[in-house]
Amino acid sequence: MEARIRITGAILIGVVCMLALAACPKGSNDGDGGTANGAASKPVPVPDPTEIKMAFVPSTEAEKIVENTAELDKLISDKLGIPVKSVVLPHYVAAVESLGTGDCLVAWIPPLAYIYANDRHQARVILKAVRKGTPFYKGQIIVRADSDIQTVADLKGRKMAFVDPNSTSGNLYPRALLLAAGIDPDNDLGTSIFSGAHDTVVIAVLQGSVDAGACYVDARTRVVDLYQKVMDETRVIAETEPIPGDAVVLAGPKFLSDEWVKRITDAIVEVMRSVEGKKVIYDIYEIEDLLPASDADYAPVRKMAESLGLDVEAQLKKGE
Repeated sequence: MEARIRITGAILIGVVCMLALAACPKGSNDGDGGTANGAASKPVPVPDPTEIKMAFVPSTEAEKIVENTAELDKLISDKLGIPVKSVVLPHYVAAVESLGTGDCLVAWIPPLAYIYANDRHQARVILKAVRKGTPFYKGQIIVRADSDIQTVADLKGRKMAFVDPNSTSGNLYPRALLLAAGIDPDNDLGTSIFSGAHDTVVIAVLQGSVDAGACYVDARTRVVDLYQKVMDETRVIAETEPIPGDAVVLAGPKFLSDEWVKRITDAIVEVMRSVEGKKVIYDIYEIEDLLPASDADYAPVRKMAESLGLDVEAQLKKGE
């Protein structure tokens, strides 16, 4: 009897094991990125695009951008062999989200919008803009030449002018510079104002209505015609870290293969190198040239945003 029970139990155990094995799907993951038979799973290929949309956000009249991007579309399309269509979006968050959905595969956006797109949607920067001969610019803090203010630390309790809340060189980067020097721009300054423009910051400092002002390097040249001695009667006490130029950004890897990243990059560069293309791109955003770019180029922007505790999405919705 015991022998029969042992035999029956063994049979039942064998049947259960067979059923369990049959229930396991073939090629199931083994926990190390492979499959049960040891073969690695193959990545899903990214389909080639049949049309490319490029996102722009107007910094001038939208009609002017539409007119110029139509010419740019044709030039890039001729290089790629597929239709290219530019769209003008209301703000940079819309441009970023269009990359995230794959509706737009290319976007021409500023540094803060790029880091948001990269963090949120794995967007990839391929090129950076050159203006006035350089791929970056800086902000500066100026005072009157006869001021007793010598360093940023001396600004505590003083009256300071900024350009406007969304100015990178005339507000955001200078605020980060103040924080790095131990000055909280919201609590440690005596008073702070927004003058509305870089040249009006310079004039406010020159006339003594504020003790210091933040503007781009070197906004003082904008008022030389009115104030011939502005360069002698003011001085720079600090400059911000370099601010990278605007970025040409592509959608993430689930929408564009490496092959198409290269093809699009090469096409835009070739257009930029042509006489006609250079003029069209300059007319859109006053970009003189485009240079290769990487995510590392925009590390200072991340550092600035983190130091200020920026809600980047809210900031971008205000416009640049």
